[in-house]
This record gives sequence, structure tokens and C-alpha cells, in this order.
Amino acid sequence: MVDIIPSANPFDEKSFNDFISKYQLTFPTEYLKYLKKYNDAELADNIVNTSDESISIRYFYGTTTEDYSNISSVYEIFIDRMPPNCIPIAEAEGGNEVCISLAPESYGKIYFWNHETMDTDYGEICTLSLEKMLYLADSFDSLLDKIIPYTTEFNYTQKNGIFG
Repeated sequence: MVDIIPSANPFDEKSFNDFISKYQLTFPTEYLKYLKKYNDAELADNIVNTSDESISIRYFYGTTTEDYSNISSVYEIFIDRMPPNCIPIAEAEGGNEVCISLAPESYGKIYFWNHETMDTDYGEICTLSLEKMLYLADSFDSLLDKIIPYTTEFNYTQKNGIFG
């Protein structure tokens, strides 16, 4: 796991409960534990290697007064731009999103949403399925295990042979 830069914002359980009640969402316990401990903390320079590409996660959304890192505000921006039951939980580099599936058949799985290839035009509703997104991990904890420190030196992971 990469270093986590502490948030100045404590987790606001009432605000989060209002959000999940409003949209009738149920998140995996492991994700809730992270939010309660770290809220919207930033991540040190990092990389997540996949079979297709490498991504970097800036921070996970939490309960803050800043719209850009508030999970409720971000969800409202993306609600029609992503597949159903796909909830943005983190900002990735380049204006992309890391999402968690709350769909029964893929509950808790983590995906990458690329705004260059997945976004809809203004006013349109997304018709894409989760299968069209880049799969990252089976669970939130699995994703955390895949986030490794990024160095300016040549990055190579023996485990999966991905160059980053």
C-alpha cells in the first residue's frame, strides 16, 4: 500500500448516511472502514498496474465541504454518465474515475472509467455496461493491495510483468 496523506476533514457519518439514504446505496464494509479512517485523504504518488494499462489514484472521495472531493457531489455529477450501479469513489489522474460496482452480479468490484472513451455527451444517459470498463480489482481491499508507490525510476513489477 502507498502512503496516505491525512485529510484535514473528519468523516461525517450523518452526511454519508444522508447520501446513501437519498440514493438507496449499500457499500461494502471494507470501503466504509477506509472512509471512516481516512475520509478524503490524498495518496502519495502511486501506480496501479492492470493487464491493459497503468493508472494513478489521486484521492478517494469522502464527506467534505469541497464539492470536488465530496462523494455525494461527485456522484450527482456522474450519475447519468456511468453505467447503472457504478459509483465513483476516487479521482484518477487525467480526469478519470475509479468506481465501485453496487450491482448484484458484480457487487464490490472496482473499475476504471476513462472520460475519453466512456463519457456521454451533455444531457445523454450512459448506455454502456460495466463490462466495457477497465476492471481493476475484485474488492476494495484488493484494490488497496494493488496501489504501489510510484518512483521516477524505471518501474517493473515481477508479479505481472507490466512496465509502468
